Amino acid sequence: MRKIMIIDDEMLVRVGLKSCVEWEKHGYTIAAMAENALEGLAMMESVKPDIVITDIRMPEMDGLTFIEKAKARYPQTKIIVLSCYNELDYVKRAMKSGAEDYILKLSIEPEKLLEFIRRLDDDQSQTTEAPPRRQERINNGGENLLVLRESLLQRFLAGGMPEDDFVREMRGLDARWPGESPVLIYGGILQYWSALDRSEINVKPLFKYSCINILEELMQELGGGVAFEWQDRYYLLALKTDDIQKAIDFCHNANRTFTQYLNLSFSWGISSVGASKSIRSLFRECVNAYAWCFYYQNETVVTSDIAGAQEFLATDADSYDNLPEMIGTDTRDYARKIQEMLTLFVKTHVHPGSVKRTMLRVAYELASAGRRIAAGAGLEWQPKEDPLDALPNTDTIWQIGDYFKRTLSDLDAAFSAAGIGERPEIFRVKTYVDQHIREDISLDQAAKVCGMSRSYFSSLFKKETGEGLNDFINRRKMERAKELMLLHRMKAYEAAYAVGISDESYFSKLFKKYIGVSPKRLKTNEITEK
Repeated sequence: MRKIMIIDDEMLVRVGLKSCVEWEKHGYTIAAMAENALEGLAMMESVKPDIVITDIRMPEMDGLTFIEKAKARYPQTKIIVLSCYNELDYVKRAMKSGAEDYILKLSIEPEKLLEFIRRLDDDQSQTTEAPPRRQERINNGGENLLVLRESLLQRFLAGGMPEDDFVREMRGLDARWPGESPVLIYGGILQYWSALDRSEINVKPLFKYSCINILEELMQELGGGVAFEWQDRYYLLALKTDDIQKAIDFCHNANRTFTQYLNLSFSWGISSVGASKSIRSLFRECVNAYAWCFYYQNETVVTSDIAGAQEFLATDADSYDNLPEMIGTDTRDYARKIQEMLTLFVKTHVHPGSVKRTMLRVAYELASAGRRIAAGAGLEWQPKEDPLDALPNTDTIWQIGDYFKRTLSDLDAAFSAAGIGERPEIFRVKTYVDQHIREDISLDQAAKVCGMSRSYFSSLFKKETGEGLNDFINRRKMERAKELMLLHRMKAYEAAYAVGISDESYFSKLFKKYIGVSPKRLKTNEITEK
């Protein structure tokens, strides 16, 4: 197995070079990565790389000085220079100092990079010592180190081997395994499929390798660790630290890094720290802690000491049994019941899996009722989003709420367009209010939306809805504020600002009028009855 070292002060370049090729399948391994030439030169003594890929312009020690020193100490090591178009003078000097060739950063393609390395390596002496048995398995079996590590972990967690055997074999595969009582961190990529589409690295194997490489490089800053992919969007980390705050800081730092380089972020669950527990126990702890992220909007890191003090409710039958039948084309009662169900789940801490299963049944019943009512009016209707695709992949409970809002809104629009249900002009105004909830909408504006005179619209709106426009707008604002306070855990002043009210005293009066209690009495995770 030929060893490659990468030296570059940009993490994206280091990770990109490591991730763009499945090196071990082709007889190479990325044996080390350094963020500057001084660090790289120091690492060469222990790593003894066959090939070094180095940036030419770095702080502290530039690539030219590095090449001279490295060639003096390790003349057999081949050095490749990374450069930009405006650095060709440096490249010429690098070649005179002993570099074999150069690569332009902006033109690196995986296939060409591998071909370049192989061609450069053709005349390299092949008198290195025989590879270890593990590496023979990698080469001969067509497997790579990541696959072997993940296979071993899954076999162990499934009960297929004792813990001592697992630790011994894992350390044989990868010396970075932190040993006894590691901190385990379980993370999931938020909005995975759209994140994969947004990322420049949207080929799944390379996306996976990029995520693992970034995680493992960040872990090295804390003393080391190993990262595993766990079912596509999930990753399990074994981190070497005995400080819970360092583990939390690591997760936040990882999110900043992933946002910067791959335009994605994670939610994280952290196991006990410094506890002499079995690895299986630590795994259960971090997975359970991660599940609690389902009930947090802004908090993306949950530790086992927080999650361990609360238990999920497993049953969800009562909530589903109370679901009302949709009657006619008025979806408001149905929407209100769904909101009550989600609020109940938050209050009672129903397990996310149970929530998703329950709401999936609700979604199919809604789709069936919508099709039935539409068919009665000679209309064909189907949900735009398949609930089986949308709901199981939700990260938080309010994403489930958003799915039902979109579906019910689409159903209302279909009814309106077909001329059934409420008048289309009234529906347009209601939709406009919901879309501009932060604005102070006047009677003139609303009349203009539906193309009516001010007086006629005012009379028609009250006749159709049973309330005046101002009452309707204020009630909608307060219902939205209530939702933000209950499901999104906003404070009263934050919810007031979100619906366009800056006077807290005025907001409190409106809230009590339309919701039935003051904002102070409305507690997060409680059902408020009018």
